[in-house]
Amino acid sequence: MKKRAEKEMKGKVKVIVGAIVLIMILGATAIVQAPGVSFTIYGQVFDTDGTTPVDGVKVTVKNLETDSIVRVDHENYAITENGGYYSVNLGNLEPDSTHNEGDRIQITADNGAGKSNTTVVSRAATSPQQVDLILKATVSLPTIVSYTISNHSIKPPQTTSIDVEFSETVDYKIAIENDNTTIYDWVGTAKDPQAMVWDGTYETNGTPVPPGVYIVNVTGTNTTTGLCVVNNTEKITVEPQVVGVDRIPPTTSVTAPELTGEPSPIPSSHILNWSSAPVTLKFLRTDTGGGMQYGRGVDYTNLSASTQITVNLNGTQVTIPKIGTGNLTIYKDDTFGDSFNVIVSDEGSTTIYYYSVDKNETPNVESMKS
Repeated sequence: MKKRAEKEMKGKVKVIVGAIVLIMILGATAIVQAPGVSFTIYGQVFDTDGTTPVDGVKVTVKNLETDSIVRVDHENYAITENGGYYSVNLGNLEPDSTHNEGDRIQITADNGAGKSNTTVVSRAATSPQQVDLILKATVSLPTIVSYTISNHSIKPPQTTSIDVEFSETVDYKIAIENDNTTIYDWVGTAKDPQAMVWDGTYETNGTPVPPGVYIVNVTGTNTTTGLCVVNNTEKITVEPQVVGVDRIPPTTSVTAPELTGEPSPIPSSHILNWSSAPVTLKFLRTDTGGGMQYGRGVDYTNLSASTQITVNLNGTQVTIPKIGTGNLTIYKDDTFGDSFNVIVSDEGSTTIYYYSVDKNETPNVESMKS
């Protein structure tokens, strides 16, 4: 009985050992995959401008028919190099290395810094197959949400302020440029930097710049992705510097171009003829400096009336206060330049009083007219 049991046990051991060897062979077969048919897909990856090759971009190639990815040096992607080039072999698809003409091949390029692109092509009939990609921004660019320049025209030492707000915190540069040369600039990191003030001088030595047109170049660069917003469309005109002392007030004249038979300009205290239609008064203000080479320029014009009235000022309904109770102040700026129109529609007889004030350090005030 004992010998028979030993024989049976030996038989079982042989069977078990044989099973173990078979499992090991099958297991080895499962983890070692033979390469598939060789087929090369290659190409270049360009930056968002479509012309600049980019190295260091990860390129993933996938056969959508088998849900398999090409393995490159034990990784699931290739890396662009030597001018943005990549190259993969579809024979290294895993887990299924099969591929056929017409298979949908998905190619994704990603620079890891907010730029990527994915395209799907049909596998060509012959190898190699070229597929180029142009990166696209996958994160939103910073934007300029608010931008004002207080004076687009200055006469030194008059100043202008440049106030810019961005959509996010950026590395900003606000530069005054002429012929691609930076005259003055401000740099920093902020979402809403303080307004920058320029007085028409060089940053290097503080001397006045020559009269001319200067470009305001605003750049905001995302501190993480490097994506940026640029605005270089705004301009500041520097007029010739004031020479001498301006002691002469500005001059305001008024015409009624639609009324026939009225003097032009209308003398102060002149009473216009009665009109059944709205009357348009055109105001023109100037500041010559009274014999100086240049005046400092008109700052604003004040209007008041014999009784409070509502008028149309360059298309906007406004109120002119009764004299002695206040003024309607009309600054000379980008909205209201050297001239403006006032349309009077109220019935009755109304006297309008007016005078202008210049930008002199001690303002010169014009005598009131009506």
